[in-house]
Amino acid sequence: MRAQKKCGFTLIELLCVTAIIGILASLLLGAVGRAFARVKRFEWEAKSHELIDRFRDRMRENFGTTPKYPLLTVEQLYEANLIDSALRDFLKDKRVQFFPFSSETTESTWILIVDLGNKQTYWMAKKEIFPRDR
Repeated sequence: MRAQKKCGFTLIELLCVTAIIGILASLLLGAVGRAFARVKRFEWEAKSHELIDRFRDRMRENFGTTPKYPLLTVEQLYEANLIDSALRDFLKDKRVQFFPFSSETTESTWILIVDLGNKQTYWMAKKEIFPRDR
């Protein structure tokens, strides 16, 4: 009689293959997570620049380049239909600091600070929105 040959894998071989697949999957998930975070940061950056430009345009459109305007908060700007809901949500985002300002505040007053991520910050001064006509 001949000895029968066993077909298949041993338990050790199966455990080694499973461990290798697990290690490779964890490396892949880390890279995918970082890529998604990078994409979100780029989307936020692009959206921020677009909304900052829209904010600047809306302020110039409503107040001109040499404005006389009162001190208004984000909600007051929205209620007066000076900004739309997208701008309101942007200005209320936790990554954005909006400082209400009026025509009495100095030209160099910082009115908007936007955290763009990756140690980048955008600062906007009042004089950037309302340049002096000379």
